[in-house]
Amino acid sequence: MKRLAWLVATAMLLLLVALSAAQEAKQVGSFSVKANAEALVRKLQAEGKDAFLKQVVVKGKVFYRVYVRPGPKEPPVAKPEAPPEPAPPPQEVKEAEPEPAPAPPAAKEAPPAPKEAAPAVAIPDSECTMCHQPLTQGKVVHTALQMGCQACHTGVDASQLPHKFSGASKGLSAEPPQLCFGCHQQKDFSASTVHAPVNLGMCTSCHNPHSSAEAKLLVSAMPELCYQCHDQGGFQKKVVHAPVATGACTDCHAPHARNNPKLLLRRGPLLCRKCHPRVEKRPHAVVGFRGRGHPLRGKKDPLREGKPFECLSCHLPHASDWARLFRYKAESSFDLCLHCHQM
Repeated sequence: MKRLAWLVATAMLLLLVALSAAQEAKQVGSFSVKANAEALVRKLQAEGKDAFLKQVVVKGKVFYRVYVRPGPKEPPVAKPEAPPEPAPPPQEVKEAEPEPAPAPPAAKEAPPAPKEAAPAVAIPDSECTMCHQPLTQGKVVHTALQMGCQACHTGVDASQLPHKFSGASKGLSAEPPQLCFGCHQQKDFSASTVHAPVNLGMCTSCHNPHSSAEAKLLVSAMPELCYQCHDQGGFQKKVVHAPVATGACTDCHAPHARNNPKLLLRRGPLLCRKCHPRVEKRPHAVVGFRGRGHPLRGKKDPLREGKPFECLSCHLPHASDWARLFRYKAESSFDLCLHCHQM
């Protein structure tokens, strides 16, 4: 009876330890794409961590959250083997004596384990907004906020002021852009031409991660946003192209990645024809006055080595000090022609 009671007590203790460890599992990531979550689980398990995946539904949307239980995966399996050995007292003289010795330390070490691996303290989002409410009050609010603060900030110990962070900066589960790829498809940011901020993971240099007064969570309106990196002088001359003047930079350029040079939405004259479809139906250099004009395909630019003859051979795309956005000094179309055609 004593042996049976001892086995039951030991089993109860191990069960309580396992339950305690399961309850203190730490969320390390949240994804809308299941494949991304599974990849993170495999990576963590390869590192010897007890990681697992849990599917949750938040406001009708499915998310896949990744958790890690504190401590390595092996000890919980090894502990049940030790208790049965100390039971037979008659064999104390030989090999029964060394076996019971590890058992008591194992039972004593189990309770402190959760303290050493104490995860970030989870608190309701309502308590976060007691101090951080301005982050959520923009006209446009990031959808991720509906998932809860800890969808991104998994390493914040909010029980202390100032908060203590673990993991990536500001307690994030990963650094951008990998954090952003948990919800945004990575393929949409990969092409032959990638915008430098995207390449460097500087997502928050253009986008506010919480809320903003601007569309797409931009930190400021265009073109002022673009002028943070691009020299403003090249866009402010006597004659300014209408899309530049109105801040419609993305009418011509993709903001993230594109398979065209300069992040252009279309190549060469095809882009210009989107706004200038009648250019070939009236007198213009490309059609001439008698049905013959400059071809826009197959000819080389005589003044720009290595470049084809196209709209940009005569016009600048953003701004110019000359009429009609002429590339070269000219008061009229005929003056412009003289740069290539000697009379």
